[in-house]
Amino acid sequence: MFPARIQGLEQHKIKLSNGISVLKMAAIYGANASGKSNFIRAIEGLIDSVIKGKISTILRNNYFKLNIENKELPTEFLIEFYTENQHFCYCIDLFDNKVLAEKLSTINKDKEEIIFERKMLYSKGKRTGKYEINIISQSEEEISLVDLIKIIYYKKMNY
Repeated sequence: MFPARIQGLEQHKIKLSNGISVLKMAAIYGANASGKSNFIRAIEGLIDSVIKGKISTILRNNYFKLNIENKELPTEFLIEFYTENQHFCYCIDLFDNKVLAEKLSTINKDKEEIIFERKMLYSKGKRTGKYEINIISQSEEEISLVDLIKIIYYKKMNY
């Protein structure tokens, strides 16, 4: 988890090799029925969806039900993670049990580099069910990841 922009309590932060600070530990707390369990379920659903390659039943037709207008809006998940000395950002937009958009990027202190991006195509304001897929590879180190993504998504989309 990344610390808020508020400075202080430096002993609670760790500076990563790329200069980005993260918290040593984080906690989720709040009143009963405030959404703690739903937050954890959403993360579980996101992980399940990424691993299985299809939208998890946990995420299907879920929206903030205290505002009925949310039923007609996409749900966006954005997760940042750090692995193998690299900071990543993964974002996915879901609506009506379909992926509307998805993006994986690397993040450095001053810029974001897109590795993979897909967006649902529209015709006359309606979803076509087809995707525009962009795979950007900046270095040979990324090629194996990019090739893997190509194989998975082209196979899924029957291209």
